[in-house]
Amino acid sequence: MPIWAAAIGAGTSLFAGSQAKKSEAQARKLAEGEKQNALGFLDQAGSMDALFQALQEAQLKSGQKKELGAFAGAKKATELGATNARQTILNRGAQDQAKLTQGLIGRGLIGTSAGTGAAMDLGGQVNQQLADIDQQLAAAMANLGLAEGQTEMRQAGDLASLIGRGQDFQRQLGVLRTDFAPSKVKKTPGATSAPAPQVPRFSGGFGYKPVFN
Repeated sequence: MPIWAAAIGAGTSLFAGSQAKKSEAQARKLAEGEKQNALGFLDQAGSMDALFQALQEAQLKSGQKKELGAFAGAKKATELGATNARQTILNRGAQDQAKLTQGLIGRGLIGTSAGTGAAMDLGGQVNQQLADIDQQLAAAMANLGLAEGQTEMRQAGDLASLIGRGQDFQRQLGVLRTDFAPSKVKKTPGATSAPAPQVPRFSGGFGYKPVFN
């Protein structure tokens, strides 16, 4: 082979090698830039989701507080109703006792066993009515307490589920940040470059799992 042909061949090989290295460096630079863009997007997604998460938790807690407040109002109303019922029974009993006393006087039965028995019967009826009110109040308060306890358990589960969703999403973002972290490993001569990870896109707003193109 002529010397000039060998020289041209060597020059061509050197130029091709130089161009290949240049293209490879540009590809690596482009891939690193895409990783940085992806990391920036993931950071923004994490911040927005954290804000959205805090807003959702505040709204949930506010609604739960109002829901439990309704039980407090129901208990107070139940107790007030029982108090009014007791007072009504006592007032009616006093009126009935006055009528009974007047009747006994008119018939000359005051101080007799018959008069005393009638007064005791009337007093027993009043006491029984008061006992019935107390029993109904106790049953109503027990039912309200049971419903309140079940509501608190459900609310705790709802809040835990909401917090868990936010933690899962942030954990997924952490995994993606690791995947898109800039490579710190030096490339071994002759080794092939692994394809750059796909940049994620999020469907349905923050709080949803990322999907890839």
